[in-house]
Amino acid sequence: MTTMHVHRPARRRSSLLPLACGCLATFGILFAVVLVAGFLFLPQLIGAVTGLTPQGDTADFFAQVTPEPTIVLQNPTPLPQISVDLGQYGQGTLNSNPALYNFTVGSTANGGQAGTAYFTEAGLMDICYQRSTICSPSSTDPRIRNARIDLRPGGAVVYMDTTLPQLGGVPLPAGVILRWDSPTRRVVVSGVDIAGQMYAVPPQSLNDLVTTVEQQMNDLIGQLAVQMGGGLYTVSDVSVTDTSLTVILR
Repeated sequence: MTTMHVHRPARRRSSLLPLACGCLATFGILFAVVLVAGFLFLPQLIGAVTGLTPQGDTADFFAQVTPEPTIVLQNPTPLPQISVDLGQYGQGTLNSNPALYNFTVGSTANGGQAGTAYFTEAGLMDICYQRSTICSPSSTDPRIRNARIDLRPGGAVVYMDTTLPQLGGVPLPAGVILRWDSPTRRVVVSGVDIAGQMYAVPPQSLNDLVTTVEQQMNDLIGQLAVQMGGGLYTVSDVSVTDTSLTVILR
């Protein structure tokens, strides 16, 4: 009797699994490389797309700025309320609030009348919410939404969500770097901040946005008149630290 043996061929292990694992591993490595490179070369990438020129870290810029000293008033008198006239930006009153802003009148060392208006970052944002739409998501200016103020020694960075055509209309968090120039009593735009990196004042394609911020702030300062303690005051100087802004009025 003849016995037949059936030899079944060994099932070949599929090569798809190791191939898939190899592809995933390769993809993971490539993703990590691209991610790290993106962070390392973010300034160059942004510069290539927008035409901005990197100028170093924003923090280093402000580290070189010396804030104006705050005036020390003689016989200071705290005020519960002041009346503010912002010209074309409207009029209103502000009630003193230690967490937001407070106001004081007195005299200088030479006997002249003077006053100070002290604002925290929260106080400045409170006024922005009251007086403008740029600090809200529903801004009437599509270029500027969700503006927020970050005070720095001698100036500030006004961050906002701005839509740039160069980036396909995708909202990009960016900041306008502002410095107070005491001799001219003006706010000066010193550059643009993106992810902590300072860029030079942008080319014409983005310059309109930056110019608008600078112009509106200086218009407001020029038109500001404050009624406090029975006297009418205008801006004499500004002192800014990383936590507060003090307007010196005379």
